[in-house]
Amino acid sequence: MRQANQGIPEVLAEGVLSYDLALDDTIVYTNGSAIYTIHSDGTRERSLTGNLIESVIVIDSSP
Repeated sequence: MRQANQGIPEVLAEGVLSYDLALDDTIVYTNGSAIYTIHSDGTRERSLTGNLIESVIVIDSSP
């Protein structure tokens, strides 16, 4: 869930077990059976499927 400047809450994903934010505002999250990415431009993708995924961590590399 996020809240825009106008104060209106928006649900980004449901059933989220773990999430992390990258430096470029990309959101990575899991529901336990897959890892999903919401890019800063709003595009979404399923990055990986698996079983019993408990957490995600974004590791940003220095330029």
